[in-house]
Amino acid sequence: MKEIELEEIKRIEFNILVYIDKVCKDNNLRYSLCGGTLLGAIRHRGFIPWDDDIDIMMPRPDFDKLVDILQTTDNEYKILSPNQDDYYYNFAKIVDSKTILQEHNCQPIKDMGVYIDIFPIEGMPSDSDTRDNHFNKLFRLRKRINSFALLKPRLRKNLIKYTKNLLLYFRNKKASLHKFQQEYETLAKQYNYDESEYVYMSGGAYGIIEMFPKSFVETYSTVKFEEQEFNATTEYHQYLTQLYKDYMKLPPKDKQITHHHFTAKYR
Repeated sequence: MKEIELEEIKRIEFNILVYIDKVCKDNNLRYSLCGGTLLGAIRHRGFIPWDDDIDIMMPRPDFDKLVDILQTTDNEYKILSPNQDDYYYNFAKIVDSKTILQEHNCQPIKDMGVYIDIFPIEGMPSDSDTRDNHFNKLFRLRKRINSFALLKPRLRKNLIKYTKNLLLYFRNKKASLHKFQQEYETLAKQYNYDESEYVYMSGGAYGIIEMFPKSFVETYSTVKFEEQEFNATTEYHQYLTQLYKDYMKLPPKDKQITHHHFTAKYR
C-alpha cells in the first residue's frame, strides 16, 4: 500500500474536523481549536505550514458526551478513547477508518488511522498549593499511562537509560493499562469543571503551562482555519501567550519541523 503524503493527510484531518464541528453544533457541545491548531488559525489562517495535525479541546462534560455519541455512531470516523484496552493516551483521537496509521517507535493501537486529537479540559482546585499538588498527581499518572507505548528497548550505549526502559517495559507487561486509565479519569473528574475557577487541558504537550484560569476558555467565537470557520476561545490571546509567549513571531528555520513521526496508508 502506498504511503499517504502530507498534503493528503492534512485534507483527511480537515474533513474529520468538519465532521466533529457538525456533531458538536448538532448536540450543543462546547469546543475550541487549541495548541498549534489555534496558533495556525490565528497566525496562518490554517495549518502551520510545517505542521501536520489538528487538535481541539473540550470541557470534560462535553468531552464525555462526545465520546458517548461517537461510540454509538456508525460511519467512516471512529473514536479511540481511554475506554479501549490497548490505548495509552488519556485523551481521545477521532480516526478515519479508511486509513491505517502507525506511530514510529510506539506499540500499535487497534484501529488507529489518520486522526485529530481531542483533549478534555479538567476542573482544578482554587487553592494554588492544592492545585499544584493535584496537577502533579495527574502528570505522574499520565506518564505511567504513556509508558505503555514503550517498545522493548534495544541495547544502547547509555546502559543506565536502557536498563530503566527495559525494567519499565517488563513492569508494564504485568500491569493493567485499563486500571491506570480508570485511576486517571477518576482523579481528573475530582473537581467539577463548571464549578472550577482554574482548569487544565489534560494530555497536552506543554505540561503545567496548560493549566490556566477558566476565563481563558469560557467563551467562544469563530476563527478561519483553511476554508472554513471553527470554534475558538475568544480569549485566544491570553491562551496562546501562556503557551508560546510571542506567538505571532515565526520560530527559526531550524525549528520549523513537525514533531509527529508516523506512517499512514489507506486500508
